Parts: sequence; C-alpha cells; structure tokens
Amino acid sequence: MDQPTGSADAATGWAVFRSKLKMRADVSLDSEVVGELSAGTSVRITELQDLPNGIQRAQVALESAPTPLGWVSFRSELLSPSSTASSSSSRSGRKSVREMMEWSPRLYEPNLSAGCSEWVGAVGRCVLFDGHRSPAEVRFVQQAARAMATREGETLYFQDDAPSMMYLVHSGTYRASVDCRGSITRARDYGPGDSFGSCELLCTMGGRSCTVNVLEAGIVWGIPRHVVNWKLKIPPPLMVDGILHFCQSVRLFSTINKERLQQLCRGARQRKFSEGEVVCTQGDLASELYVLQSGTVATSQTNSDFSLTMHPPESFGESALFAEDELRVRGASIIAGAGGAVILAWAVSAIEALVGFELQAASHALFNRKMMESVRCSKRLLVETLSKDQIDRLLSSMTEQTFTDKEVLVAEGDVDETFFIIKSGEAVAKRGAGNRSLLATLRRADCFGEAALMPTEGHRRAKRKMSIVASGTSPLVVLTITLSTLLAAEELRGWWEHLAHGLLATSSGVTSGVDSVIAERVQETGGSLSNLLSKQKDGAKDNERASRVAKDREGGNEVELVAAAPAAAPEAQSPACRPRVR
Repeated sequence: MDQPTGSADAATGWAVFRSKLKMRADVSLDSEVVGELSAGTSVRITELQDLPNGIQRAQVALESAPTPLGWVSFRSELLSPSSTASSSSSRSGRKSVREMMEWSPRLYEPNLSAGCSEWVGAVGRCVLFDGHRSPAEVRFVQQAARAMATREGETLYFQDDAPSMMYLVHSGTYRASVDCRGSITRARDYGPGDSFGSCELLCTMGGRSCTVNVLEAGIVWGIPRHVVNWKLKIPPPLMVDGILHFCQSVRLFSTINKERLQQLCRGARQRKFSEGEVVCTQGDLASELYVLQSGTVATSQTNSDFSLTMHPPESFGESALFAEDELRVRGASIIAGAGGAVILAWAVSAIEALVGFELQAASHALFNRKMMESVRCSKRLLVETLSKDQIDRLLSSMTEQTFTDKEVLVAEGDVDETFFIIKSGEAVAKRGAGNRSLLATLRRADCFGEAALMPTEGHRRAKRKMSIVASGTSPLVVLTITLSTLLAAEELRGWWEHLAHGLLATSSGVTSGVDSVIAERVQETGGSLSNLLSKQKDGAKDNERASRVAKDREGGNEVELVAAAPAAAPEAQSPACRPRVR
C-alpha cells in the first residue's frame, strides 16, 4: 500500500502531492496499478474517502481531462491548509481567496515567470534567502513559486487562518491589519519587492497573525508551505557567536519564545562603531532596530543639552517597528561612546518576516519609557528617582489621546485638571482673543498642565494664561494622567510628593497658570516672565501692545512674545511647602 506524504483538499477540490504516487484502478488497495503521478503535479480531487489508520484515498484527474486517472493513497493527518481554512470560514461566514491558489491552478498567471527582474529583487530583499542558500535551492523555490493576480478589496487570508503560503509582491499594494480584542489596527503596508506571510510558516503551531487585504490590484508569487519547510525554514549558521544567549537577556525580546528568537537571530547583522561615530541621525527615517552588544552609546538632540547614555544589552531605535509613518522618525542622534561600540542591527522587514508583529506592542511600551526618561518638568527630569519598573507603572496609568490640527487641548482661563506629555506631533501655546499671540511650539517629550499634579489642600490652582492647540498635518498624540489616577498607585506616592514639592519651590510660574516649559522658552528667548504672568484686560486693543519676535529654541520657528503692557501685578505664588496627601 502506498503511503506517501501529500496534501489534499476536500472532494472536488485541488491538490499538489509532494512525492511520486502509484495510481490504482479502483478504491481497493490491492487493485491494478494503472500509472504513476509525478511529485508536484496539480490534480483535481473527484472523490475522497477515509480509511483506517489515518490513511485517505482520493480519485484524481487532471484539469484538462474529465476522465479520472485513478486512485492514490496518502496520510490523512497532512490535510491541506485550504481544508482547514474552509472549515474556519464556514464557522464565521467569511469568504476570501484564502490561499486556495495553491490548490487552484486556474488562478495562476502562467505568463509571468518567477525569474524576472521583480522576482530577483524580491528574493534579494527577503531575509529567508540570506545565508548559505545554494543556487540550486533558490532555483527550486523559483520553480515552485506561482504568480497570482489579485483584485482590489480582496482578502488574501484572515487572522487565525491556517497558513499554507508565503508571498513575494510583484505589483500592487497590500495591507496587514491586526485584530486585538476587537480593535482593528493597521500593522504594515506592502508593495513591490516586499514579502509577507512567512513568519507563521517558521513555527510549529499557530494560525495567521494578521489579516491581509488588497488595497491596489496586482500580482503576488505564492511559495507553498512545504517548499518553505524544505528550503527556507531551517536557519543557516548564525553569523554572530553566542547571539542567541545574548538576545535572551534583551528586555524587548522577553515576550518571544525560544523557537521564534532563534529565527529572529538569523536576521541580525553585527556592526562596529569607533568612538564618536554616528549610529543614526535625528530626523532620519527609522528602518532598523538596534541592540547594544558592547561598549556605550549616547543620545544627542538638536537644541538640547540633554543626553542619555545606554549600556548593554539595551535596545534603541524601536520607532522603526511602528506602523504609523509619522512615528517612524529618529527622535535623537545616537553616537558611539568612549572606546567605541558593537551593535546588532535588524532591518524591520527581516523582523516581520521572521517573527511577525510580536514586537510592535513591546516596542511601543519601551519607546514610551525612553521618552519619559527625557521629559523635563520645572528644570528637572520628570521621572527622577523612579526605577524602570516604576516608570512602566506610571505609563500604565496614563491614557493615550489623539488630537487633530487646531483642536484645543486646554483653553486659556481653564483650571488644569490633566497633565499632558506629547508623544508625537506638534502643539502651540497661544494667548489672547482668538488665540492670536503665539508663545511657543511644543514637540515630543514636552509636557504641560503640571499644575494638575499640585496638591489640592492649601493650594489654589490659578487659571491658565494660555491655550494649547494642536498644530500641523500630523495628528498630535499625547499621554495624559490626572492626580486621582496617579495617587491610586501606592508605589508612586513618594515620587509625586517629591515632584509636587519641586514644583512649588520653583519660580517657573506654574502656580500662576503658566506651564514651566512655556516659561522657560520665554525666558530663554529674552522674554519677560512677569509680562507673561500679567492679567489681560477685557477690551484691550491690539495696538495697545508692543511685540517682538524671537527664535523658538526648539526648532527655529518664530515666536511672538507679548511685550510688556503695564498691567496688574502677577498673582502671588503659593508658599513652597511639603504637600499633604488627602
């Protein structure tokens, strides 16, 4: 009895068998042999029967010949992915192309050869073809790949489907989206030369990690799972000694199991930098993730003297993993420290091909923590005295909000109830009727509304002297927290008392309705804080004020500072004292 390996769809479906099969005259296992079916031949299943001991028998025919060729037998536990996907589809009512192209030759584009320049380019960019792949192995994959035309609005596969293929893009645009507890988020868009759908074929279990839809019609090459298993799944010898053990100590990789981590290591590239050499530059597009293997690196930001020194095995450059285009920008330059540095680098395309989108959520959390470590409030670091775990606890208590251009976050005359930190985008501080006078521009890691964190007993919160308004075409994303939420975290109370005491002790104007960052910008550009603190008089005319123009410290933007119209004296600040917790 023949028991070769193979995959088959349900009756009247299509199959591709992986080995040569003997065909018999009828369903009987000892009937006459009428011919052989070559490995890789696409056949039509006209009838399918289950036999004992996990064996199935199928009557097969060629597409061009309606008469059946004969009966073949194969292991029933190797069901086709299309069979599994179809059962999943029937439960949910969904219908899609589903990767049925492996089993449906009629969907192929026979005139497009897997050997054209687009194929060569896509193979050159795919990490699975790196390493010790012989020309014969690459040629084998090329011969197994099949091109399929896609239609706009079509779904190639759904999240949790059983995977059966990986894809190389010849043309068109494709979007991967992830369903997390009912919330659909865009994970990545793919275009010509990109690859997707491979990470699920590299692990021993699990379904698709995302849904892929066709945004713009085109053509993709499908590489069947058995070809990936035979030629692409096994990692080549790792290029860096001890890299697997080292990566197990990296905080960002702590959520990845060992099997996936071993796959991830095959995409690492080791780079050495001499002292003072630039690793990446502020403002550049972020396309790589870095992990410091030895030595030190330091951050450097334009128009800022703040610098953060990093040590092994810290990671940086996590913004490269973000789905949002406006966030995939380097927020600081990274420079090798004394003695140089050795760094492991991963291209984002390699990470997603090897482990999918597992690192996106972790990278957001790590990115937020690093941003928090650079936030300054009243001339001091906001998270001073906090451990990394406490910073994570603070972040978990904060809420992320998004604002569009010209949307007001807090208005002049309001009393601060919420503390804000800008995660991405820009905001402007304005005052006066219609918010006509521009005071300063706020960007990532700037904070405002710190008066909301002042103790509520014995201290009157003054009304704000300016509005904060979202600005620019990119959405403004902020992290927010209220005092009541902060005090609910017992481990943060000591830090809050220290912070509130520092706010009361400074003369930044925070107790008089002026954010410390605005006060600092005004003073640095030669403006007068007393004028900023002065009350506006109702009915005051524009020509009764003088103004002057200065350069905004943050980015060269011009800032109009209200010059001194003699006005009421600034409100008296509350005396500095140790805050009491109610």
